Parts: sequence; C-alpha cells; structure tokens
Amino acid sequence: MDIPKFIQRNVSLASLTTFKIGGSAEYFVRALNLEILKQSLIWAKEKKLPFFILGGGSNILVSDKGFSGLVIKNELKKLEKRGDIIIAGSGVFLSEFLEFALVNELSGGEFLVGIPGTLGGAVFANAGLSNQFISNLVQSVYFLDYHSLKIRCYLNKDCDFSYRYSCFQEKQGVITQIELKMKNSSQDKIKALMAEYRQKRANLPSLPSAGCVFKNINLKEIPPSSLEKIKKEFGFPEEFCKKGVLPVSWLLDRMGFKGKTIGKAQVSQKHANFIVNLGGATADDVLILISLIKQKVRTKFGLQLCEEIVYLA
Repeated sequence: MDIPKFIQRNVSLASLTTFKIGGSAEYFVRALNLEILKQSLIWAKEKKLPFFILGGGSNILVSDKGFSGLVIKNELKKLEKRGDIIIAGSGVFLSEFLEFALVNELSGGEFLVGIPGTLGGAVFANAGLSNQFISNLVQSVYFLDYHSLKIRCYLNKDCDFSYRYSCFQEKQGVITQIELKMKNSSQDKIKALMAEYRQKRANLPSLPSAGCVFKNINLKEIPPSSLEKIKKEFGFPEEFCKKGVLPVSWLLDRMGFKGKTIGKAQVSQKHANFIVNLGGATADDVLILISLIKQKVRTKFGLQLCEEIVYLA
C-alpha cells in the first residue's frame, strides 16, 4: 500500500488525549493545512479506511487496541479579525481563541475559559455551560464533505444546534473554519469575566480525564415515576426545575459514586460526572466503570444515562 510521505504509521494516541489512555493509530497525519487535509481524506477513501478527526483530545476515550484506520490531527490554525467577527481555523485551541479575542478586545466567549479542546470540537459538540453555548457565537461553519471533497458553508440556522449536538455529528467530513460574532469590549472587562468563569471551574479535577462523562438529563425526558423516586430519595432543588435539567453529577454524587474505582480509573472525588486516570488506567477500566454506573442508575431509577464522551476503537 503506497503511503504518502505526510502520513505516519503506528502513532501512540494516549499522549494526544486529555485522558492519557489508549493504543496507537494504524495511520496518522497532522493536517497543517487544507491541502494535506484533503489529500488525507482522498487517500483514506481510496484505501477504504475509516478515519477519525482528532482535535484537542478532550471528550474522547481511545481503545487500548488503538484505531485501525487513519487519525487526522486537525491543526488548521488560522485566526483573523474582521470588525467584530473572528474567523478561526477549526484546529485553533479554545485557549488560543480566547487570547486572540482578549488582545483584540472582543467579548462573548469568556464562558469557554478552562474548557480544553479546539474550536472545531467545541462546535461539533456545541460546548458550553448550562445556559451558554458556543452556538450563541457561531455565525457560520465551513465543512469539508468527505464524499464530494467540496467545502460547504453552513449558517447558524443550518447547524441544528441543541444541547451537546450539531448536525455535523451526522455527517462525514471535517469542520474547517468557523466565523464567530463577538462584541466590542475592553480588556479589563474581558479579563474580569474570564476570571469569574475560571473561578467557577477551579474545583474541577486536575487529574487526566475526558471531561464530563454523561450528558445532563432534560426533565421532560425523565419518566414521572423515575422523577418521583429521585425526589423521595434525595429531594430536588428548585433550581433544577427552573432550568429544566437534572445534573448527572448531582445524582451520581448522592448515589455515592465519588471515589468508586476500577483498576486505575476512578470517579473523581471532586466531581461525580468525571472519571479520572489515577495513573496507568486502561480504556477497559473506564468502560467497566461507566457500565457499572449506568447499570446502577438504570436499576434504581429507571434512567438511561447517555455518554458525552466519544469512543474511538
């Protein structure tokens, strides 16, 4: 099999993820520009290989056996300002985007402080907080389609954004560029907001993790009998009713999962919706722990938890 010079063989993925877990990619490429990205997709298509787009490596669990296919590390790093619009490559880290916004006195993205990963990954999963999401900033998204190898522009209304979702999760291809609508502000005000959001995340786990494991649950999707069981067992804060969401971390905390350990994977002592790598954890350790949590929640309350993290196997 002819392999382009820019594609590597058997590259370890553990160091490229925030979980620090996983085997190797059979084939690996760093997409430093759009041409390398296109040529990589063409080669994968010709060889009938599955491919996976890797951003900042957060929100992902790589199999211990690695990935039999092509992993494309997105390193499209364009950053430009056009009035109050920031035009950014999808491989730009959120921290780089926020620094660029600060320097250019553009506000609106401060709530993203402390979230690891890239802009492309954030748009793909509509990252954010309970009431603030990156979709609120997105004006347009450029997407390279795997089948046509053409780039299409999606306006915000075309992206079908919702909680932890965008239409790109249903498509084959790569987000290449995002245009984000910001607001003019002063550096002092932006820094103050960033400090405020940074403080809110100060108590999150410092050990390697993939971020929140499970999606929070819309109250409308909880069977009345399940909700009654939860209220009877633990009570129910009024703020959850106002927001219409049951935070999974709250539920798992009250069910006593903090500190639960399988192998070297542990439910964080700081945040019950985080699983951390104590050092040397395997993907199987994490998967067994996730399965155990889902089973106990399902058995006790009749709720089916849905993972937020993505499996790469």
